[in-house]
Amino acid sequence: MLVLSPDGRQGEIGMFLHPDTSGLGYSLEAGAALVDLAFRELGLHRVVGRADERNRGSVQAMERMGLRREGRFVESELRQGEWVTAVLYAILGSEWLSRQNPPS
Repeated sequence: MLVLSPDGRQGEIGMFLHPDTSGLGYSLEAGAALVDLAFRELGLHRVVGRADERNRGSVQAMERMGLRREGRFVESELRQGEWVTAVLYAILGSEWLSRQNPPS
């Protein structure tokens, strides 16, 4: 978890997992735990996540956690000598908490 804003109310999640763990659900489990920590323990207002748009596992994990796609940045990051297109996802604390604790 990286706190992005000077007032400490926005953060970014990110993770790198070994390729052998692909498809085992670890990114979804770890990502959800980080988002939950951000809102319940750190009191953040908003959390964002970024991924190379070709990384379907990361994109699907963010979507399954309930993050919404907010942007696409064409050739915005240079990785290992290649320009990649990044996608940005985000969720608000109020959205996350209402999904985790639906009204009875």
